[in-house]
Amino acid sequence: MRLFYILCCVLTYTSSMGQSLKGTDFWLGFPEQLGVGSAMKQSVYIVSDVNTCGTVTSPKIGYSKSFTVTASVPTILNFHADTFEVNGTDTISEKGIHITTEHPVFATFLSRDNGQADAFSIVPTPALGTEYYAVTYTASVNHPVYNSGLLVVATVDNTSITITPADDIENGTTMGTPFDIILDAGEVYQGSSRMGDLTGSHVISNDPTKPIALIAGLGCTRVPVSCNACDCIYEEMYPVSTLDTIYPLIIFKDRDEDMVRIIATEDNTSVSDNGGPPILLANKGDFFEYALTSESILESDKPIYVMQYMEGNACNPVNGDPSMIRINGCNQMETFIQYDAFIFNNIDASTLTTHIICKTVDTPTIDFDGSPIGNLFQTFAADNTYSFAYVPTTPAIHTIESPNGFAAYVYAYSAAGVQESYAYSLAGIPYTMPPDTNTTDISFNDLACISDTAIFSITGAIPDSFIWHFGDGNADTALMPEHTYQDAGNYLVELVYFNDCANPDTVRMTLTVDSNINVDLGSNQEICEDNSIVISSNVSGSTYVWSTGETNDSIIVDTSGTYWLTVSDGNCQDQDTIEVVVISCDSSNHQDTINPILFIPNAFSPNNDQLNDYFNIVGHDIGLISINIYNNIGTLIFTSNSLNNKWDGTYKNLPINPGVLLVTVQGNFINGNSFEVLKNVTLLK
Repeated sequence: MRLFYILCCVLTYTSSMGQSLKGTDFWLGFPEQLGVGSAMKQSVYIVSDVNTCGTVTSPKIGYSKSFTVTASVPTILNFHADTFEVNGTDTISEKGIHITTEHPVFATFLSRDNGQADAFSIVPTPALGTEYYAVTYTASVNHPVYNSGLLVVATVDNTSITITPADDIENGTTMGTPFDIILDAGEVYQGSSRMGDLTGSHVISNDPTKPIALIAGLGCTRVPVSCNACDCIYEEMYPVSTLDTIYPLIIFKDRDEDMVRIIATEDNTSVSDNGGPPILLANKGDFFEYALTSESILESDKPIYVMQYMEGNACNPVNGDPSMIRINGCNQMETFIQYDAFIFNNIDASTLTTHIICKTVDTPTIDFDGSPIGNLFQTFAADNTYSFAYVPTTPAIHTIESPNGFAAYVYAYSAAGVQESYAYSLAGIPYTMPPDTNTTDISFNDLACISDTAIFSITGAIPDSFIWHFGDGNADTALMPEHTYQDAGNYLVELVYFNDCANPDTVRMTLTVDSNINVDLGSNQEICEDNSIVISSNVSGSTYVWSTGETNDSIIVDTSGTYWLTVSDGNCQDQDTIEVVVISCDSSNHQDTINPILFIPNAFSPNNDQLNDYFNIVGHDIGLISINIYNNIGTLIFTSNSLNNKWDGTYKNLPINPGVLLVTVQGNFINGNSFEVLKNVTLLK
């Protein structure tokens, strides 16, 4: 199986910066490997956790191709070596590659042929910098294209670049002599040293607003130079500004040893291994190489590059060719990565491994494909602060996630016979990832109950075309559709939409619709002085709120007034109001001796706030009654012969404007006394 290793460190970046290799914009070039007419297959693997689409261009040669990405399925962009591989040394080429996508993706470069392969993660354009040091290896095969090389890619027109080579560039500048070049976006410079070593070469963009990409490596070399087995090794360099001073690392699985290079970016850099005696790198660009045989923690007083090399099979007990990975320091940790563990040619799927490193206290937080793998970790022998795990990996898309960060690497070896291997780093680079402005989401109003109207809306980017599915068999294509559910339940609402991509995206949410609540406190009540009445809710609910502030399902009332109750249950609520009038009574028969009364309110407010929404006359011992209401021009707008008829403030089904109305009430009490009342009543909103 392929194996990955993951390290956890104390993260030192600030909250304003993200750790990621995820992006929507990438620049790269393909270094020379086998030369013109080679059978090398060069590919870029694109993976994403959402559906998206993109375009790959080589602007200077007029190449352009669109592609789509299905979530968690790799999209493979293949390139013909004769068209896109940069040939020659000390040369400027127009073969720069530009990849853009609608949503953020992870991109990986893979170059392969029968018996030769290597890969590296492509750095997003916003994470690129303006200063680098190249880390390659010593050219050990005297061949026109098996040289120690570097490839510079411009992302902006008229970029001035100064290169100080660490060794003689064939057909070009001698070691240590700076030279300048000018590149436009999409142009690349390739320089190589035959039987030399360009490790430590300084590359700088002279304009801080014009970032560049730097790829370094060899078309084929032995690691170490005395060990049989030659293979291509390449990595994209991180900018100097993103480097660290603490690097935990561990040997590749099933290997006796690996080679490690440490490269200084400042003069007088001191480096120690597992707290041992310091190694002094006197000049920036100097490097030190040593054999790694167990877990190691490299610490320096100034930022450094650390590169780890897989040795050829002649120097190790397992099959495989040289490979090179960029080691991530503690400020280059990742919190989420999605990657493709691919196999090809002679790669043995049983050797696939993900190697993970993290702080020991964080091992319980590491999830691999959504499942915890804390039981796979073991501590560093020299410092139990750190732990590592070799995770057997299948040929598929995988995810690693931890809120506290990790470093991860993926690699695989060949089966017996032809020697082959590849390896690449998965961890992130400190940079502020631009927000995904193409993100689309959905929301809805405070829908609660059956027969309520749900109003749906799109938040974020508005798609080119879309359709809503409400989960009850109904659909709509409106931008803000309204929908009423007839039954209680949970509904999966989906927005299926298209942008420039051929494949659709889908946003989902679950909406809960509860059964209605209908609160009824009954008809208005009268009680005798010194008596009380219990007002109770007629429905059960999770919360009760009375106008008195009480929260039980019933209250005791002994005072005249208007009382209301709001009952809530889940997402639903309802409210009702009741009038209570206290009257004077004697101790004999109430029907014969009670003092007749008539109560007409001064105002009401029919605004559906559940408070005083109706005009209602309250009376006691009433025989006959006639109620008439007139507007301010004398039009009769309401009439009734019963106290049980409430008026909702409408006339011919239309609401009446706020104002003062005339109310006339005529009738008689049951004791025979008649009454006639004219009163102004105010309608409020």
